[in-house]
Amino acid sequence: MAQLALELNPTSRLPHTSKLVLVLFSTLALCTSAVSTRSSELQVLPDAVLRHILYVEPNLHIHRLGNVSDVQGSLKRTFLDDGHRRAAALLQRWMRAAGMTSWIDAVGNVRGRAASSDPTAPAMFVGSHYDSVIDGGMFDGAMGIITGISAVKALILEAAVTSGAVTVERLSTAIAELEAKTIAGEDSTLNIFSLLPPKGRAPVLRRPVEVAGFADEEGIRFQTTFLGSRALAGTLVSSGALKSKDSNGETLLDALMAVGMEGTEEAMAAAALDPGAAAGYVEVHLEQGPVLEASGRSVGVVRGIAGQSRLVVTIKGEQGHAGTVPMRLRRDPMAGAVEIMHKIESLCRKITENEGNDRLGDDSLVCTVGSLSIWPGAVNVIPGGTSFTLDVRCQSDVVRSSVLDQVRKEVAEICRKRGLGSTVELRHNVDAIPCSSELVGQLADAVEESIDQLLPRLHLPSTAEDIYSAAKAKKCAAADVGNVDASYNKDGQKQNSKESKQQKTCAAPIDFTLPTMKTSLGGEVAILASGAGHDAMAMSDITPIGMVFVRCRGGLSHSPEEWVEPEDVATGVATLVQFLYNWEMQGEYSKVNGTGTVMDVPRQSSAVSSEL
Repeated sequence: MAQLALELNPTSRLPHTSKLVLVLFSTLALCTSAVSTRSSELQVLPDAVLRHILYVEPNLHIHRLGNVSDVQGSLKRTFLDDGHRRAAALLQRWMRAAGMTSWIDAVGNVRGRAASSDPTAPAMFVGSHYDSVIDGGMFDGAMGIITGISAVKALILEAAVTSGAVTVERLSTAIAELEAKTIAGEDSTLNIFSLLPPKGRAPVLRRPVEVAGFADEEGIRFQTTFLGSRALAGTLVSSGALKSKDSNGETLLDALMAVGMEGTEEAMAAAALDPGAAAGYVEVHLEQGPVLEASGRSVGVVRGIAGQSRLVVTIKGEQGHAGTVPMRLRRDPMAGAVEIMHKIESLCRKITENEGNDRLGDDSLVCTVGSLSIWPGAVNVIPGGTSFTLDVRCQSDVVRSSVLDQVRKEVAEICRKRGLGSTVELRHNVDAIPCSSELVGQLADAVEESIDQLLPRLHLPSTAEDIYSAAKAKKCAAADVGNVDASYNKDGQKQNSKESKQQKTCAAPIDFTLPTMKTSLGGEVAILASGAGHDAMAMSDITPIGMVFVRCRGGLSHSPEEWVEPEDVATGVATLVQFLYNWEMQGEYSKVNGTGTVMDVPRQSSAVSSEL
């Protein structure tokens, strides 16, 4: 069993140390050229081909993109900086190698479109963002784009073999050559056009699919989020974001012109999709939280994106000497703030645990006091005033609104009792965005089908669950050794100092049960809410949306510690390709309407067109 190793840039510390070796185990002897006869999955691609496209290639691409950064030693891709533009060029190259037409639009979105036998039909969009936070992780955003590219490549290859444009033998030979390149540490990206006759065109699908790499979601440079997806949705110009300035006083339009782009409102408006051009939008994203990990699930389907409110609570008291004012005579705003915070935590916990109020029970509710300021902030002074922020998120707008009302009442009552003054200011308020129930159902079916049918054909070294459990146990054992800085030897094996031999007790895992939904196939798939914002929010203005979450180690994100197991990446890709395959087999998607629904129509017999 050969090991396929990718050594990342030694100056990078992604995701754990200054050196990382990603090892992919090749079980090529098991990947025969046998073709599956099941009608609900890719039917003509050999297992070895599927394994390379759905497992090896996307993992290698994620790690390669993770080394494209504006700075040495960490990941930072800020809108239109050098690393950001190099990442765009790399994504465009991979899209073209996958058989898509690719271009960069007026705001910097990298777009790739798979041709179809009906170019005017609404396209299914998949994607995410390729910018990053400062000192971020390699999977955030990038995984969603790369899984999209890999999924479309699998569909186009299926079309190529089905149409006779490429033989199974030619494809299998190409994959074997690429496996050897991977082992040698060379670029092993399959270029579909290298398989076609001279001047040959990529095969077309029955229905168009487009991959979008959004230029800016995080909003680091201009302090305004979803620049790329809002441009595609046609809401960027009206939002006023074009006048936003960065820390150097440069506007968004100025920044675009500085790198040779048009940088006009007209160009931004022209980047928007035509009405009805999108049949839907699906985004694969790491969860950015610990729920899937705690529940033992590799993937889950998102039911919606939580609404969000941000409050600033200000409390005023009486400033005084810390040593001369008796406790019973104090009007201490800090003591009042602490009592209020405790009440908020109790309130939110009660609602999430559904204690005593069935109508308002909601486990998606989260409440966070994120910042606290005290005036004057001296050790020997009773504060005269304090303020803190409160972030409230929930899938239910009714529950979130009720929490805000109760917080206001608690603030007023506690401050009245303590003789304090108070104000509660609402700084931010966004309603929840539900995912399309039709897309949720279709994605749930795709999860079950891919796990039952596609993943076994990848012949991974073990099941994703076993791989993840072993990795988790290894990390737990490493945590037991105390506060030791682990290093890696030249072979990529972890080595700890002598002191690390002293073991401590590993904390017991958290027991967390996720809600599930029944699929049309009779199984159950995890269903969860997103507490974070995603490009899907902006796309929901014009088309139905769906999301798939992939678990991440420790629930960590926006951090160099961010990590998704290679087998879980493959599960995300397999889910997406199964969803797109099923969608290709359906009849016409409905035009976008007020409810964002999808027509249920009988499947047709072929997922691809034989046109060339």
